[in-house]
Amino acid sequence: MSASLPVRHFLITRFNLNYAQTYGDLFRYSDAWMRHRMDLFERFCHPSVLRQTSQNFTWLVYFDRTRTQPYLDRLAPLFDDPRFNAIHINDPAEMLADICSRVGSDMALLTSRLDNDDMLHPDFVARMQACASQKKRNDAPIIIDFPELTWWREGSPRAQRFRSDVVSPFASVLEAPSAEGWAAGPRTVLAGRHDKLETLFGKVENLPEPYSMTILHGNNVSNGQSRFGMVGRMLRVWRDRRSTLSRAETTRVLAEFGLDGKG
Repeated sequence: MSASLPVRHFLITRFNLNYAQTYGDLFRYSDAWMRHRMDLFERFCHPSVLRQTSQNFTWLVYFDRTRTQPYLDRLAPLFDDPRFNAIHINDPAEMLADICSRVGSDMALLTSRLDNDDMLHPDFVARMQACASQKKRNDAPIIIDFPELTWWREGSPRAQRFRSDVVSPFASVLEAPSAEGWAAGPRTVLAGRHDKLETLFGKVENLPEPYSMTILHGNNVSNGQSRFGMVGRMLRVWRDRRSTLSRAETTRVLAEFGLDGKG
């Protein structure tokens, strides 16, 4: 992106939004679900954002206003973090409107998706922004993705690494306004489910580094079942499914992410 058009970077995390009107509510946000996700978020997701070597971004964390009310005391210590922008909304449409309201008319926008139970490599933001800064206005919109993904189940001595054949859950989207401004506004990385983004934006640039980690747990496996029918159907979009890292390599990778192998 040219020097005359600076890039603003939003890291976006959704927590417990109500998608009933959009495509049916995805999950039952029970007390057990919320407690489990808050635990994962506090131990894995939040620390990985704080460890970013570049802090030149804005982290927007969207909570459903009604569903979050019973958990405000538990979340209060997080809300005290100035880098953690907790935004309480009523529906996903309000989230997109809020994002658009934060973008200057003379700035390009880079939006990165981070699920609340996942982790980023400490250099994720710096590497993403370095790629975005090299783009010209007519390159946008473009998806920037790290298709090499690391999966780790807490306590396991060996992680797995896969290459996604579709746009990954850790994708970013770079968009630029026209000379007249944004008009209808940016669509953002949340314009569609990650595996459908290529049909919406067309261009994809894949970066080679494995700069993300999915923490495997019972709930994200069941989510895969609800979205894709069968776990096996979901896993068929991955190549190199036997790519299990050695114990030594797993230890090294976990250390890069700030983990000691036990969480």
